[in-house]
Amino acid sequence: MAETTVVKFGTDGWRGIIADDFTYANVRVAAAAIANYSSTLTTVTGDRTYVTTQTIRNKRFTGKVLVTGGTVTFEFCSFTYAPPAASAQLQQYHGGSASGVVICNWCDFDPGLRGTQGNFESCNAQFGERGDANPLTTGASFTLYRCRLEGCGNNIGIHQYRSSGSSITECYMSNPTGGGGTHPDGIEIYSSDNITVLRSRLEIATNTDQSCINITTDFGDCSTSNPVVIQDNYINGGTSPVLTRWYHQGTGTYIKNVRYTGNFFGDSSKWGRECDFNSMNVTYNKSYALANPTVVYWDSTNVWAPNGEHVGNPATAPSGDVPAGLPHVPGTFIDSRNFYGGEVWNWSGHVVP
Repeated sequence: MAETTVVKFGTDGWRGIIADDFTYANVRVAAAAIANYSSTLTTVTGDRTYVTTQTIRNKRFTGKVLVTGGTVTFEFCSFTYAPPAASAQLQQYHGGSASGVVICNWCDFDPGLRGTQGNFESCNAQFGERGDANPLTTGASFTLYRCRLEGCGNNIGIHQYRSSGSSITECYMSNPTGGGGTHPDGIEIYSSDNITVLRSRLEIATNTDQSCINITTDFGDCSTSNPVVIQDNYINGGTSPVLTRWYHQGTGTYIKNVRYTGNFFGDSSKWGRECDFNSMNVTYNKSYALANPTVVYWDSTNVWAPNGEHVGNPATAPSGDVPAGLPHVPGTFIDSRNFYGGEVWNWSGHVVP
């Protein structure tokens, strides 16, 4: 790969992420336009561990990259490593110890795998470590800016990660793979907090068994004081495009302080519904959400995408069911009719207050 892959935003600034002219296929960045960009990448072979502050530019990594400390910045880099099961192309983790700061600007993550290829629960980028038997990560943060992530079981995995403030901004996430029994997600946020996903595009196929954004407490409880904010994104596809729910094995832990605002949704969904909120209560009232952070805040600015973003007729569940909220009316609020339906008709939560 002799050139990096970067976002071409539409003519309407970042809102081009919901328009036909959004592309993310081998768009060359002019060196004169962005400082330090080179059209030629230097290949770095073998696994690499970074522990000290440094900036790394215009590199192609063919092995796993691990960050355990320092402030490590990757710019215009390509990650092509195909991870084994429960591993990643890029991971930030240090056995529960503080692991510094990871910054990725204009980077390309893709081992080239698609469909049922790949290994169980691999990630393009992983922050923290899976499994409640592993120590959680504190004293760390990450930033992903205008990156493309495709071809692993999860585009991004955030696991037991108590962030000091992390963000995913203007990124493209698509084509997670289902190899080795993986349930593919765009962004998997398990028992993690203080994360913002902003102005990004997330699309996964409806024949996968998970969501564009999957937020649970599978590996333990989270703080009420540090929100997970999903704002101003385009989200489409999966079993249901977004999943935010209490721990499915019934430990009594709950998702806390999750806020959805300003997002555009397509109507592709395997189960024929937009939101898998399980037993979670939902509020449309921000003041109530701030006072009661164990509910999901679903702002009135979460609407159906406008025409022209390649969303076709509404998907049905495998049974043929179509929930009451579909087909969509462009620009209208996605209300509680879309929190249930398809193969799982029961939503045991309520809209509060």
